[in-house]
Amino acid sequence: MAAIRCCLAASKLLNNSIKSCVMYRVTRSNHAPPSSDERVLMLREILRRKKEAGPEKKYHRNTFLEWNYSAELYAFSKRIGENFEGNFLQQAFTQRSYVVKQETLNKDLGLDDPDRFLEDNRSLAAKGEELSRNFVARYLRTALPCLPEEGILHIRDHILKEDNIAKVLCSIGADELILCTDFPTETQTKVSTFYALVGAVEASSGPERGSLFVRDFLITSLSGQDIHALCMPEDKLGALSQIFLREGKEAPEPRIISQVGMNSIIPCYRIGLYSEKKFLGSGAGESIQDGIDNAALNVLWKLWDMPDGKLQFPFDLDVSSVLNNSRSNVPEAEWTSDKVKKQVRPSR
Repeated sequence: MAAIRCCLAASKLLNNSIKSCVMYRVTRSNHAPPSSDERVLMLREILRRKKEAGPEKKYHRNTFLEWNYSAELYAFSKRIGENFEGNFLQQAFTQRSYVVKQETLNKDLGLDDPDRFLEDNRSLAAKGEELSRNFVARYLRTALPCLPEEGILHIRDHILKEDNIAKVLCSIGADELILCTDFPTETQTKVSTFYALVGAVEASSGPERGSLFVRDFLITSLSGQDIHALCMPEDKLGALSQIFLREGKEAPEPRIISQVGMNSIIPCYRIGLYSEKKFLGSGAGESIQDGIDNAALNVLWKLWDMPDGKLQFPFDLDVSSVLNNSRSNVPEAEWTSDKVKKQVRPSR
């Protein structure tokens, strides 16, 4: 009798285990992962819906839960290695549009306490722009003392372009800290904020420290750029001829030195420049005029003591010596070797 009971219990246990296995298989088959074809269809559907919805909307960093503006300002000041006094750093990031918005909000809430009102960065931006323009020009005159004044101004204007300054501001991670009403932030807003940062550094640590900020972050934007293209005269041979005539020499005469590939798609002419039977320099081009222009440019770069490559421009000049340099370079219409030597030697 006991054996029969054991057999019945074993058979019941076996039936239950079989049922559980069947249920597990059915459940797993219902929730099986999609096949490769199903995945492709799902991805296509997701891409189609994304295209219909359009580009994803951008949100300002301050809309995130972990945003802490005071901590971000502190981290930014340590990242650029500057110590700001008082509220100069926050003032540098505060645009006038944001102040007007906060004043309107306070009036609607019945808060007329003047201590609650913020100060915008217009005064700091004006001081920073003046310092930046003066220091960039002085730095270029110190680094390129033989270049005519017109070339110095052309390079300075290139450095102070709005797009270039906005790019520099974004590269130091300051665009997310701007307090303004426009988002994405406009280029003009970024430019005024950068100048305000320069003004804040000057107000906190003095003009020498503000000039150092401009040197390290703004002038270094020339790295990897061809400065020859920024100060190239329109009439190359004409500018060179005028210099020689002012110095009492014969105007340079171009001559063809060699030419190859005359009947090919890309011919090459090598032109040499001579004055009073002396070889001045040479240049090559796809046409005779291009060769003459390149030859004249090579001679001008030698006269103006321009660096040969993109990596030879000095980015580490002493700031105090640059600030003490108050002279202007010789204008192109008056440029001669003697005038440049008289002006450069005493300063050196």
